Amino acid sequence: MQRLLDRLSHTPVAVHDAACNLIVANQPYDALMGETTSWIDHPDVGLIALDCDALIVAGDDLRITVYTAEPGTEDAERLALAVVLGTQALIDRA
Repeated sequence: MQRLLDRLSHTPVAVHDAACNLIVANQPYDALMGETTSWIDHPDVGLIALDCDALIVAGDDLRITVYTAEPGTEDAERLALAVVLGTQALIDRA
């Protein structure tokens, strides 16, 4: 895999696993994408560290952004809770 990245040293290349987790990327990819970890401050569950991946649909101008948390971490638990809570309010914010 590293030899492939070395051969494509002038092209942004990243390798992801089946769960879209970034395994390795070359320098042009890092320069293009920047920091791929985002911090989301959810009003009910607090700070969540999320990996951010942008997917580009070939032949279209559509980009899909996917946020995931490292499995088995507190961030994954917070993300799961935020998904369950959805847009419901736990307290009256008025």
